[in-house]
Amino acid sequence: MQTVANMAKRLDMSAKQAVETLRTLRFEVKTVNSEISDAQCDMLMDVDEDSSALDLFLKTILEKEEKENKRNERLRAAAKKAAAKRKAAAKKKTDAKTKTDAKKKADAKIKADEKIKADEKTSTAKKKAAIKKKVTTAKKKSTAKKKTA
Repeated sequence: MQTVANMAKRLDMSAKQAVETLRTLRFEVKTVNSEISDAQCDMLMDVDEDSSALDLFLKTILEKEEKENKRNERLRAAAKKAAAKRKAAAKKKTDAKTKTDAKKKADAKIKADEKIKADEKTSTAKKKAAIKKKVTTAKKKSTAKKKTA
């Protein structure tokens, strides 16, 4: 591996110019004494030989970044859509549960009302039977008194 300064000496550019070129090409270079890879050396040589090579490399990098940005945007949109779908499903489930709970409460109230009515009918029937029994008993007693008298 070579440093930026060593590579710049071999080429017709200053070390500072080489660092700026590499940074333009989106490489992380801290100082002129930083080590660079063979691919970075090749790029510096190409740029030194032909200044339009820098534009070509930059165009390729920008295209890759644009593709990556579009992909990330699609993924964010898909995630947002999926989150909205989950939220709608949860709301639908909650609404269905609320509706079911309301129906259960209504059914329970109807059953309670029916039980009260049935109890009232039973109670009324028992009262009528008790009254009828008293009347029958009273009639028997009065008939028995008339016979003994």
